[in-house]
Amino acid sequence: MFERIMRGYARAAQKLFIPVLIAVALLTWLAVPNVIALFKNIQTDFKSLLPQDYRSVQLMNEVDERFGSLKNLTLVIETKDPKRLALALPQLAAAIAADPAVDEVDYRKRGYDFFDEHKLFFPGIDDLEDLRDRIDRRIQREKLGGLYISFEDDEDAGKDTFGDLKEKYASNYSGKITSPYYTNDEESVFLVGIFPKGEGFNLKSYKRFAQHIKERIVAFDLAKHDPSAVIHYTGGVITGTHEYESLLHDLRMAGIVSGALILLLILIYFRTLRAVIFVTLPLACGLIWNFALTYFMIGHLNMTTAFLFSILFGLGIDFGIHLNSRYNEERLNGAGLAEALMTMLTQTGRSSLTAGLTTAAAFIVLVINDFKGFSEFGLIAGIGILMTLVAYAIILPALFTLEQRVPFLRRKRFAVSGWKLVRITALPRKTMLTILFVACGVSILVAALFLRFNYNFANFRAPNAAIERAQELEHRVNPQKASPSVVLVHSAAEARAVKLALEAKIEANPNSLMNSVRNIYSLVPEGQEKKIPVMREIQVMLEDETIEKLVKGENKEHIDGLKKSTRASPFTLDDVPATLKEVFVDEKTGEQNQLVYLFLHSEVDLKDGRLAMQLADEIRDIQTEDGTTFHAVSSSVIFADVLDVMLSDSPWAVGISFITVFILLLFDFRNLRFALVTMAPLVAGVVLMLGIMGATGASLNFFNMVVLPVILGIGIDNGVHFFHRFQEEGYRDLPKVLTTTGGSVVMTTLTTAAGFAGLLFAHHGGLASIGIAADIGMMACLVVVLFFFPPILATIWRGTEASKEENLSTV
Repeated sequence: MFERIMRGYARAAQKLFIPVLIAVALLTWLAVPNVIALFKNIQTDFKSLLPQDYRSVQLMNEVDERFGSLKNLTLVIETKDPKRLALALPQLAAAIAADPAVDEVDYRKRGYDFFDEHKLFFPGIDDLEDLRDRIDRRIQREKLGGLYISFEDDEDAGKDTFGDLKEKYASNYSGKITSPYYTNDEESVFLVGIFPKGEGFNLKSYKRFAQHIKERIVAFDLAKHDPSAVIHYTGGVITGTHEYESLLHDLRMAGIVSGALILLLILIYFRTLRAVIFVTLPLACGLIWNFALTYFMIGHLNMTTAFLFSILFGLGIDFGIHLNSRYNEERLNGAGLAEALMTMLTQTGRSSLTAGLTTAAAFIVLVINDFKGFSEFGLIAGIGILMTLVAYAIILPALFTLEQRVPFLRRKRFAVSGWKLVRITALPRKTMLTILFVACGVSILVAALFLRFNYNFANFRAPNAAIERAQELEHRVNPQKASPSVVLVHSAAEARAVKLALEAKIEANPNSLMNSVRNIYSLVPEGQEKKIPVMREIQVMLEDETIEKLVKGENKEHIDGLKKSTRASPFTLDDVPATLKEVFVDEKTGEQNQLVYLFLHSEVDLKDGRLAMQLADEIRDIQTEDGTTFHAVSSSVIFADVLDVMLSDSPWAVGISFITVFILLLFDFRNLRFALVTMAPLVAGVVLMLGIMGATGASLNFFNMVVLPVILGIGIDNGVHFFHRFQEEGYRDLPKVLTTTGGSVVMTTLTTAAGFAGLLFAHHGGLASIGIAADIGMMACLVVVLFFFPPILATIWRGTEASKEENLSTV
């Protein structure tokens, strides 16, 4: 059946080669704009790796819609002259805020004057009374000793110092608590937050926003106001933009390196420039068709699919190498155009079809996974394999016909390319099989003992010294390494209930990552009336003439501020400035939609996936006293969800791909033994790959997990092509199989490895890890199919007569 179809197709291709080539050129030309648009829309946020119906994704979308994106651009300004910089900050903020793309410039602490005036209402009554007693003791000591007094000096020993109280309440705030600006205690670093206006921002718009703001800042020329000022940039806008630009840069570099290596290998193998055209032109068309189709099916690429162009270039070219090699071999043996095309399509074409279907199936079955790093990767890669196979089947016969029909293009001689692999058959069969079994056993043991999953996402990002320096300085002001998570609630009662539930979790778990919880009602402390008498006592103490005589300079200002706060009156939520309340409540719906914030301990860094998963387990479901369950969300919770889904999907993804490949082999061979034999190089190759990774310290991680399905596709390709040619040669003549198909297998593996090799030069740690894992896997599969597969075949099919009988029984 297959042969009849291919023979008819070969005859039709020779007659219609010109219309076919014109149609191919037109279709490819029309597809190019969609491919360009697709590669301009690469999403690097974790949210894009989860289905839209996931609870964390839906909650994050709702929070973004009501409160705007939590990403901002942060200016980190170093200075040696804080007074001059403080005078310049309002002008700088005004210049930036004038930009229509800017929603807000946060350079001064929200409600600082209000809090400074009412600060004595916030300590508990016991701490306030303790403060009163310490002030009294300090005044008496100073009266007796006549020494200089400083309420900011925490180095004095004794129970009438104030360092512990300051530390207790300063831990809830960032930077110098007596400064209206976001600055450290030394006032050598200042922070300015710039928030973009609008909704639905993507990385491209963030990039434009960042560039626009930088131009504004350059035009302002801060050096005129403070010559010592040095500006650094960080924040979600900057880090996201850097990830995007780094990814694009690495993809371009990988494409150039991989493309150059692949073309060089083809040129060396076939020893003619014409072969480069015949191998790469159909492949390029197939890839363009595939990514144009991806544009309509998905519309974007993500962190794991962005590099598929290089991978599919290496995978798809396998068809071109095998088909070109077989065509050249038939022409060298005296076959004409028609006969060579028919043999190429019916024999090698069948192997390519089986290999293509098994590889595509290994990818396409991944679409059942929730983790889009697998599902979208599998869909794009699977269809891409089929598209390149179709492109070769359509374009190659037309190109070969064009070559033959046009006199000045016609080749005068043909040559069979290959490697000197015949000597492999002389290796001792039993020795090689013993080595294989020992190597697989050792690999399994090593992988079990040493191969680990690396959870730390910080190890797999694109490094940037400027951003790292900015973040280091930022943490001097704001020591929090992780952004707070939030809970969306819809009433005052819910906000209070969620806060109580979370505080109960913190109290019950001494290892909790959470440090504190705040809602809008945290802005109004309880028991204000009870604190008034104590505040008035402190006021009287501060009026003591001893303080007026002994306290000087900046400390005098602090004492005056403290005096002012002792005269403050109780306040309600209505008295709190709107700029503070809008952080917690939706401007349009008010208390119907508000946020409860969960702050973590400052040392917690959620780039470590294990900590992110621990936090998510702790706060994902929050049950209040009335039995209602609320859910916290943040980028870290989404990161944890991505890891959970990926780790749970991985065994299924690999297992189902493996089973699907085996079923397709059974369908192709209709013989269980043939299917098992063909699977042998794949199984051994994957085992060796994992063992080598464990032995060399290369770990599995968030990015390179997608390599496992890729290796399944590559490993089965080698076994299918090799065994099909072994069948064609009557289950004998392994030297010829090694010389012909074996050489093609070497080339296809090397070109596929070259497709991944470009990723080894990536600055992005995740992309580089993909290249390392993939190349280890492919080399392992190649070693197995060259050195160990022939002894397996020779052991199973030992006698010529038995081989002939089995050959006849399968016809």
